[in-house]
Amino acid sequence: MMTTPPLIKPRRRPGATSGLIAAACLMMTLAAVAVLALGQAARGLEQAVASRVIVQVIEPDRPRREALAAEAMATLQARHDVVALRQLDPAEIARLIGPYLGTAGLDELPAPAMIDLTVAPGANLRAIATALAQIGPITAEPAGAGLTPLVDLIGTLRGIAFAFAGIAAAATALIAIVAARAAFAAEGSTVAILHGLGATDRQVANVITGQIARDAAGGAVIGGVLALAAMALLKHRVAALGIDAVALGGAGWIILPALLLGLILLAAGAAHASLLMRLGRAP
Repeated sequence: MMTTPPLIKPRRRPGATSGLIAAACLMMTLAAVAVLALGQAARGLEQAVASRVIVQVIEPDRPRREALAAEAMATLQARHDVVALRQLDPAEIARLIGPYLGTAGLDELPAPAMIDLTVAPGANLRAIATALAQIGPITAEPAGAGLTPLVDLIGTLRGIAFAFAGIAAAATALIAIVAARAAFAAEGSTVAILHGLGATDRQVANVITGQIARDAAGGAVIGGVLALAAMALLKHRVAALGIDAVALGGAGWIILPALLLGLILLAAGAAHASLLMRLGRAP
């Protein structure tokens, strides 16, 4: 039994639409990876410093400074909200303040004694600072007090990356609309024949939308693979510096495929809506 070939023949190879959508998917996936990785980095940074407190004994007289540091250590060890504490040795203090003092030696300067303190979640930092201040000139500050500008910078970069993802999604919809209108113009005579045979506008739109959805799916796969390859290369280079900053977390590996699927649906939906509008205006 012979079958009649379809009036609108599907392409055997991906067209230019697929390449354009692949580029848009690459941009959106890279931007999404940046949003997720920066969010993970910000949360990791906040968690790392949330329980850390830096205690400083500010006393110019060395014997008295050492005595106050010992008393502060004893006071902190007796508190139930202190998880761990460690007094920094002079070499560690020199590495911390060295960049600010240049070649000046600590022997000639009244450098403070410093205690690295880890507190339990929900610890009352004000009560700890008050208890230490009663001993002498001792301060206690959260380790992340100076990281607010860095956290703000990460938030700004996330906002920029999110904007890029939105622009890429909008570009995908526009590409799909242009491709749908071009296909409609190229198949104008065929569409008229289909209408003459009783096909509805929605049925005609479904045929063309299917081709664009296949192009979008191919582009999403290509763009997603390239974006993951770029992320793997970046993670390898950053890991060589001893920094694990490119991490998506468990939710990220669920969000990324969902974004690519959403991009395909966006392209198909935009094309379908554009075709229905064109068909509705056609005589």
